[in-house]
Amino acid sequence: MLPGDVGQVFFASSGSEAVESALKLARQYYHFKGEPRRFKFIARRGAYHGQTMGALSILGSAHPMRPVMEPGVPGAVFVDPPYCYRCPWNQSYPGCDLLCAETVKTVIEFEMPDLVAGVIGEPIMQGYGALSFPKEYWARVREICDQHGVLLIVDEVITGFGRTGSWFATEEIGVLPDIITMAKGITSGYMPLSAAACRPKVTECMPMFLHLHTWGSHPVACAAGLKNLEIIKREGLVARSREMGAYLLAGLKELERHPVVGEARGTGLWCALDLTADKASRAMFATEDSPAPALVRRARDKGLIIKFMGPALEFAPAADHLHGRG
Repeated sequence: MLPGDVGQVFFASSGSEAVESALKLARQYYHFKGEPRRFKFIARRGAYHGQTMGALSILGSAHPMRPVMEPGVPGAVFVDPPYCYRCPWNQSYPGCDLLCAETVKTVIEFEMPDLVAGVIGEPIMQGYGALSFPKEYWARVREICDQHGVLLIVDEVITGFGRTGSWFATEEIGVLPDIITMAKGITSGYMPLSAAACRPKVTECMPMFLHLHTWGSHPVACAAGLKNLEIIKREGLVARSREMGAYLLAGLKELERHPVVGEARGTGLWCALDLTADKASRAMFATEDSPAPALVRRARDKGLIIKFMGPALEFAPAADHLHGRG
């Protein structure tokens, strides 16, 4: 199911552990390759990768846990994400020359390429609400990583196993990462299971992977994962996610007429409404003025579970709940 030659898998229990495993894979890759000075990881502002110390160190948001636990693992460096609706560089796509990707190159070169171990990112970013990137972005980041000998880590903890209408969102971004993390959808949450998977080149120099988790590769969790994937395949839920996601997004697009809705966006059954205090300037609401918490409460009162993520309302229904319904 994994793309390309990504096929060596380490099983853990949570998304945070999968990310932690990926970071350790990258560090050990360079250690055994004879480049032990590489320790820096480039992540995105607004990104979320988990709560273990390594994952927390590359946390790109102002989560309360981060300042409480700092200093974290050294080497985290952050770049702005491709957020076209509110471009950090005040540019408009496609006339922006992909500054969001070129910034990755600039930062690698500033941080010294022989100190950088990896670039990590979600193929679709949760931090601002189901945020997908310009189609050329990932190809350019892959090119930059290859140019400087840096590993590309794609965090599919949320997007993996059909959420976006493909088995992995990596299929949609059109590049082959060196390491992929996954969790959530592998068992649909029925048992704790996660994984970090890599290309053979990452481990070919390692005598062994120096890492473990007590419940890693737990047979009951793995059995649940196998049965869950069997059901997803049998019921055609990946295609259903794509089909119903298009239907959901079309409905949400109609809400762009509302004065507080700036943009409706989504990929598969992961959609968002980006809210704004001013359609002209695209200004975010001040925290105390945001209508999002009240909207979440009202939706819940009516039997609909949604959440707010930063400036956006996020919608992530289960494909099986929609199966057979129009």
